[in-house]
Amino acid sequence: MADTPYSANEAGVRKVACSMSPIENGIKLRTEITMPSVGGYEAVVVETADPNLWIAQPRSKRSGQKLVAETTVHHMDERAFAVNRSDLRITVVGESIAVDIQGCSAG
Repeated sequence: MADTPYSANEAGVRKVACSMSPIENGIKLRTEITMPSVGGYEAVVVETADPNLWIAQPRSKRSGQKLVAETTVHHMDERAFAVNRSDLRITVVGESIAVDIQGCSAG
């Protein structure tokens, strides 16, 4: 595996869309990433710039060129919060490479 993750551009990422919907005490986050496979099982990690937000380990699945991951986001103090899509950092880790994606558009 490369010493550093590939950028979205280097990995051939064509589109990254995020949709959010409210759930009890948080937000359900769904990401849809149009990109080639990074090999084998693909794990998705989602991070935010806000250290008070906790993001559960996403469940991901691939269908052709689209990698879909779903997770939940919660505030550590159970407060109301907002998520800025442009502040999200999505890392896709596969058998052969990792890809660092900065932000996503509305999905």
